[in-house]
Amino acid sequence: MIHPGLTRGVACLAVVCGLIAGPTAGASGSEASIKRVIVSYGSRIDIAEGHVLAAVGVFKENKDRAPLDAAIAKSVAVLRGLRTKVGRQAAIAPNVKRAKTKIEGGLKDIIVAYGQLVVAYNELSSSQEAAEKEAAGALELTHKGHDELVAGLKLLR
Repeated sequence: MIHPGLTRGVACLAVVCGLIAGPTAGASGSEASIKRVIVSYGSRIDIAEGHVLAAVGVFKENKDRAPLDAAIAKSVAVLRGLRTKVGRQAAIAPNVKRAKTKIEGGLKDIIVAYGQLVVAYNELSSSQEAAEKEAAGALELTHKGHDELVAGLKLLR
């Protein structure tokens, strides 16, 4: 089934939020501003991802995709907002520029992975095999995005 992959992807986002909650003392202005933006989105991401997990539960029980589609759309909107805000931050030092690029790329990968999950859920009614293939691709992209985010965050430390 495709549900464990979604759960793992959401858990990856939660781990990333936990990594960025540390202090920003000693950071350059641009580095600190990027960290502040990410931290400011932490609670929004947690809430949106919680709604996705709840919607997955509803989908498992009664196959109602409407709450799942709405929850994924909301989560994508939050992640897009974060990506936009990070993109607007100054990045002067080379390591901050690389970090910013990695963070934006990781968020993009996760957003695209959510789109693939929507496709997978759409295909579930017609072809279990196609849905699982699409979900596997989404999970792989989520892991790639998570790795990029973590690499970017490490550059900010």
